Amino acid sequence: AGAKLANIDFPSDLTASGFTNSVSNNVLTGAGLSLAINGANVDLNGNDLILNSAATSSKYSANRLVITDNSITGQVGKQGVSSQFTFPVGIAAHDYTPATITSAASATVHVSVQDYSSPVPPVTNPATGIYRDWHIYADADGTIQALSLAHNAATDGTNFNWQQSYITDYTAGSWSTHGAYDASSD
Repeated sequence: AGAKLANIDFPSDLTASGFTNSVSNNVLTGAGLSLAINGANVDLNGNDLILNSAATSSKYSANRLVITDNSITGQVGKQGVSSQFTFPVGIAAHDYTPATITSAASATVHVSVQDYSSPVPPVTNPATGIYRDWHIYADADGTIQALSLAHNAATDGTNFNWQQSYITDYTAGSWSTHGAYDASSD
């Protein structure tokens, strides 16, 4: 009962009249993304869903999310993120792994999530992690001020430990560690 982004065949009569189909399968919307009904997921199906600077997202949950199909090919983008915005993403229905981004300057931010069974570069010790790999970037350097990620406990690796958790990022060919877990915030 949700929506799936998909290619629609370009009508042959338009092609015969000289029109060409140069538009991507991406969707840009200025309206709010309200996932008000359980199962009202949006399946990216390898396409991008871009929300303009006026668009909002609301009523999302584990039963109402944007499905990335366990791929980074399709992403949710938000133009003009200038404060805090939640990207209600997951790799499949009921696999809710949202990312909340706080930006210091107005920028377009892109988010996708997949499991990390075979990422490039490979994860060296996957049992200590959460089996999820978020791809988050902004169109302008230095705009992401804060990042909050959530995941399902069912995706915890067999050796995952909250007190030893942290976020790593892969930029320009190397890994760096950020945001060690703060046990006092529980």
